[in-house]
Amino acid sequence: MAPMNYLFDLDGTLLDTLHDIKDALNDALAETGVPLSYTYDEAKRLIGSGAETLMHRALAQLDDESRFSDLKKAFLPRYMSYQGKHTRPFPHVEEVLKALHDRGDLLFIVSNKPDAMAQDIVRRCLPISLFSRVLGHQDGDPVKPNPIQVERIFRDFHLRPEDSVFVGDSAVDALTAQAAGLPCVLCLYGYGHYDEALLSSVRGTLSDFRDLLHFSSIQNPGVE
Repeated sequence: MAPMNYLFDLDGTLLDTLHDIKDALNDALAETGVPLSYTYDEAKRLIGSGAETLMHRALAQLDDESRFSDLKKAFLPRYMSYQGKHTRPFPHVEEVLKALHDRGDLLFIVSNKPDAMAQDIVRRCLPISLFSRVLGHQDGDPVKPNPIQVERIFRDFHLRPEDSVFVGDSAVDALTAQAAGLPCVLCLYGYGHYDEALLSSVRGTLSDFRDLLHFSSIQNPGVE
C-alpha cells in the first residue's frame, strides 16, 4: 500500500483529556464566583471548538457574557497546569502511530487546543518524534472546522488530499475534513455525538484504534 498522510485531532482522538479539562473548568468557575459545575458527561458536551468556545458554552445557561473575561483569565492557566494529571493516550494509540510511521506514512496533529498546550501535552504523552508537525490553535486564526491548519500542512509538505485522511472524533473534525477535501475517519470512543447524519458523512469509523492500520479496507457507511 502506498504511503498515506494522517492528520489527527488530539483531544478525544489520540488523548483522553476530558478529566483535566473538566477539573480546570470547574475550579475556574468556582474562583470567579460562577455558580456552576459540570460533570464528566456534561463537560463532554461543551468541548470541540477550542478553549474560548468551551467557556462561552459553560456560561450559556447564565446568559451573562460579562463573566467571560474573568473566566478566561482563571481558566487558561489552570488548563495549562492541570493537563497531564489524568490525561493518557487511548488504548493502542502509541503502537498504531509507531506502526504507521515505520511503514512510511506521515503523521500530523491538527488541534483546536492552544498551540503551546498542544505541543506540551504531546511531548508528555506521546512520542512527538513520530509526527512531522504538531499544530495547535494560533492566536488570530479561526478554529476548526475552518481548514486553515490542514491547508498550511498541505502547502508546507506538498501533500495531496487524495493521499490523506483526517482522523477525529467529532462533527467538527468531519466538517474540517470536508472543507479541506479529504476523507474523515471517526473514532467512536471519543467525545463526539455519533448520530446517523454524522456517521453517514464520513468514510469510516473506528471502535478500536488498531483498525486504522487497515484503513483501505474500511467500508464507507455513507456517501463518497
